[in-house]
Amino acid sequence: MQAVSTEARAMYNLGKGGLTYWSPNINVVRDPRWGRALETPGEDPFVAGRYAVNFVRGMQDIPGHDGGGGGDPYARPIKTAACCKHYAAYDVDDWRNHTRFTFDARVSERDMAESFLRPFEMCVREGDAGSVMCSYNRVNGVPACADARLLSGTVRGDWQLHGYIVSDCDAVRVMTDNATWLNFTGADSSAAAVRAGLDLDCGESWIEEGGRPLRDFLSVYGVAAVAQGKMRESDVDNALNGHACTETISFNVSVTNAGGRDGAHVVLVYTAPPPEVAQAPIKQVAAFRRVLVPAKGTLTVPFTLNVCRAFGIVERTAYTVVPSGVSKVLVENGDSSSSVSFPVKIELSV
Repeated sequence: MQAVSTEARAMYNLGKGGLTYWSPNINVVRDPRWGRALETPGEDPFVAGRYAVNFVRGMQDIPGHDGGGGGDPYARPIKTAACCKHYAAYDVDDWRNHTRFTFDARVSERDMAESFLRPFEMCVREGDAGSVMCSYNRVNGVPACADARLLSGTVRGDWQLHGYIVSDCDAVRVMTDNATWLNFTGADSSAAAVRAGLDLDCGESWIEEGGRPLRDFLSVYGVAAVAQGKMRESDVDNALNGHACTETISFNVSVTNAGGRDGAHVVLVYTAPPPEVAQAPIKQVAAFRRVLVPAKGTLTVPFTLNVCRAFGIVERTAYTVVPSGVSKVLVENGDSSSSVSFPVKIELSV
């Protein structure tokens, strides 16, 4: 793969090619009759994962720069950008009236974790892939490119993707024209995909004016979605800047040990949403720390919370949102015998 990436970079330097390669295909093969089985390493999830890691590293790594740039994973120089596809539970094109546009993969949690997600997790965590491509099909009823749990929650949140999430070509339009998911309009599908964590649409269906293709599906209906209040401009900003949420709050907690012996104390930090938010959790754990405090002494413990992670709540649509209003930070000791709280006002621009 190093030879391939070197040749790809040379072609780019000559103006004959690009730097983004939507490969490898690491779908687990369940049936040898699948027409694209030859693109993949086979039926073993671990083998597919190791193949993905080596493929991506061979395409991307520059000797001497594979350990990150100054601690910032987004600053690491790469030779080309690879893309692991098709995420997730995708292995059908057209079989007995089941097409990849309408197929709904019904998969148990265990099978998803052990078989279908494992190669992609290795691709992102160990390979540090530049991108992940979501697939046309639905997974347990939800289109892969509109599944916040799969995209924002897993790929970007749990696996810490340092790149972008792209749709398979026209997958956003497929939600409206083929899968007819929830009778979504173009604006509905665009909003659902972007809010779920999609950064880029591979658009092949162009809106034409005067016989010339001018705008793609997501661009047209994404604007309509914002105008209709189906998504916010900040959702579009997230797709452009890699969903970076850098806002933090910092505070110190003083822990006093009044006893005669040194002792370990647990400090628990919870957050609670504004009281006007309906059906929200009463409180959720944001951080905790175990500290050793000398006898008759006091120790100051610093905390820094990421606003999106600490105050975000999962709504019924499975999207994680940060509610505007006055939230609360609650600090308790391990046995809840003492506590202190303070308000945090969050204002979001739309």
